Amino acid sequence: MPRSNRKTETKSGPENPIAASVHGASHSVPGLLARVKRFFRRLFITLALVVVVVTPFVLYFTDVAPPVRTEMQKRVAEYSLYRKTERELLEANQKIASLEEALASAKYGQNDSRPQPPRPAPVPAPARRVEIEKDDKEPQPKLPVRTKKNEKVTTLRNGVTVRSYVDIGHGETAASVRGRKDAYELETRLRINLPAANRTVSELASLNPDLPKMLPGLKDLLEKGKVSPLFDKIYDLKIERVVKEISSPGEMETRHNFFDCETILALTHPKTKEKVLLMQGEMDVVADGTDGDRWPYLNESIASSKYFQHATSYRWKKKTDTPNPLLARAEKELKTVLARYAVKGLSKAENARLISRRDELRRQIREMQSTSFLIAEVDPFIVLPLSFLNQNKLSHAPSIGDFAVVIYNDKLYPAICGDAGPSWKLGEGSLFLARTLNQKSSPNYRPVSDLKVTYLVFPGTRPDKSVPPDLIDWRNQCAKFLKGIGGLGKGYQLHNWRDLPAERIAMDELEKLVGEFPAYIEKRDKVVAEAKKALASTEEKVAKLNKEVAKLEEQEQKKAAESVDQDSEADELSAEEKKAKQEAAKEERKKAREIRENRRIAEEQKIVFEKALIEAEQSATTARRLHERTRAAIERAQAIAKLPESTPRELSTDIVLTALAETKEAVEILRNE
Repeated sequence: MPRSNRKTETKSGPENPIAASVHGASHSVPGLLARVKRFFRRLFITLALVVVVVTPFVLYFTDVAPPVRTEMQKRVAEYSLYRKTERELLEANQKIASLEEALASAKYGQNDSRPQPPRPAPVPAPARRVEIEKDDKEPQPKLPVRTKKNEKVTTLRNGVTVRSYVDIGHGETAASVRGRKDAYELETRLRINLPAANRTVSELASLNPDLPKMLPGLKDLLEKGKVSPLFDKIYDLKIERVVKEISSPGEMETRHNFFDCETILALTHPKTKEKVLLMQGEMDVVADGTDGDRWPYLNESIASSKYFQHATSYRWKKKTDTPNPLLARAEKELKTVLARYAVKGLSKAENARLISRRDELRRQIREMQSTSFLIAEVDPFIVLPLSFLNQNKLSHAPSIGDFAVVIYNDKLYPAICGDAGPSWKLGEGSLFLARTLNQKSSPNYRPVSDLKVTYLVFPGTRPDKSVPPDLIDWRNQCAKFLKGIGGLGKGYQLHNWRDLPAERIAMDELEKLVGEFPAYIEKRDKVVAEAKKALASTEEKVAKLNKEVAKLEEQEQKKAAESVDQDSEADELSAEEKKAKQEAAKEERKKAREIRENRRIAEEQKIVFEKALIEAEQSATTARRLHERTRAAIERAQAIAKLPESTPRELSTDIVLTALAETKEAVEILRNE
């Protein structure tokens, strides 16, 4: 029963219900209000308790906590700096007063009776953050003033400037602060000035003054050109990478590599509607790629690098049976991995590592057996960031296989987009391209460190089917696309690449062909020797026959002189004797004719052998002359092999191929003789 009803029943009594009812009605409204007040008071207390309990969790598990904590730390730091400044000002005033007293004593003596200037009132020290108990009557010792410089500036190996500050607070005991995390705390903050993309002719010309002259249509291209979203994308990725590594400043991206992109512009020619993506940056080196079909050689110093990859993004089906130069090494490593994996008792971590490596090696071996790739040592190509690929929504998005032109100083170099690299990095070229720009280039030495390399990529120009590099066709294609954006200025032309694989194949074939010459020369020398021997024998025979003919003629003359006497004696001979004598004369005449005929035949043979000797000697001379000419061609080709990669094709590859053609012709002549 409510307390008010109990009171009413006591005063009025049960025997007077009318009075009780009237009395209760008069007090019902105040009782209801009291109950309402009690209800809201309890509700407020409950809500307050809930807020007190829940608020720390809300602050901790939401985004409110970091700003609040940062603002509190900022206020504490400002308050500490304010207290420190007041303390330093007080000490400075005290020191000034002491110096003035010392100066007066030195000037007037210690008994100086002149009125002293009023001393500056001391500035009261700020209150301590930790309250002192009221019953503590002992004075606190004065804290020492820190005058040592609390700032240090260093530069890390990656180019990051580190400014270290030590903010010192005063006024609290060690016992009161040693348990608080914010009393001894390191706060890391990296300040980055994000670059803006340049987009005018003058800005581009400031990096390469020849650019407007090389590309007369550049002004028209830039008039309605836009900064590509790829520019912001690549710097966003750089920032994400830095945020992940900010706890280890020494391992962060270098300052040089962070600012490796000057601009990325999406340009369209107003008349031809030809699209081009203009990128401005530096050039680093990539040395990846192998192909047994075109270049079955392996540079151990390059292939031994832990960053070397056997493949490039641009690839095509293998066409010959010549193995990839890395295949044998991969197969050998696979055997080692399998043998190690067969050992029992290895840890789970090592087994997992071996399985991963086994699968990777098997994949590489399958690729090497069926696929050919670009070769950074001999092919001119550039590397696109992975983040640039598959951007189908962008009108100027580049792709692997698109044609490109690299501009440095006053030279233009045709190339293709041949590989993909880190998503956050712009400006990589093949070793062959890098050495053309700077002969000192290597996998560890970039050709251009300044942002002075211009990359023109023609999006959507990749061929329908990947094929082995044809440097002449690449040059013609790039010339066609350059013409579509306004052409080249007067006096400028695309570089004509030397074909190192073609030179190497030609040199190998030349060495084989030259190896045939000694056999041909030896054969012709043998023919000359035989011709000389036959001629000498014929000459000896002719000389012998000449002697016989001379002797015969002498005998005939002698007989002619004796014929008069024989005629007078012939009348006295019998018929049989005459007949015998006639037969003898007939035999002598026949023998004389035979001797003369043999001499005639020998003389004719001599003429034939002399002619054959002359021809044999001429053939031998020709063989030697062709050999000498071929050797000279090989020497020229060998000298060309030592020329830098920047040597134009007409002064390198064409000379080697000409030497090969001449040698083939010479060998064909010798074979047909």
